[in-house]
Amino acid sequence: MTAVLVAPAAVLVLDLYAVVLVVLRAKVYRVALYRPMLLNIGLSTLPVVTAIGVRVNSWDVRHPVALLRRLSTHLRQPGTALEAGAFVATHAILVAVLYVPLFWLAWTSFLATAV
Repeated sequence: MTAVLVAPAAVLVLDLYAVVLVVLRAKVYRVALYRPMLLNIGLSTLPVVTAIGVRVNSWDVRHPVALLRRLSTHLRQPGTALEAGAFVATHAILVAVLYVPLFWLAWTSFLATAV
């Protein structure tokens, strides 16, 4: 059962990280909050569900209990939880490699101009 919860938990952590970056971007650069990006972050769970092989239609979201039941049934099959975890870990590494250095550069330049 813990393997079923690892992938969604990791996606939630990544989504939280992305929301923090989007909100900080608005505050640091004193620009309007880019709301479509927040919607995009909210929709970021769909690739995880698709990558692990569960076919999900847009109207399935209206029945969350059945969707979670189907997802947990799929993740209990041998090897699928590992695939989902590897996909989420790879995505986390990609985000860290791309965004952390860029955010660090932006933040240090902001601090240098603020002094």
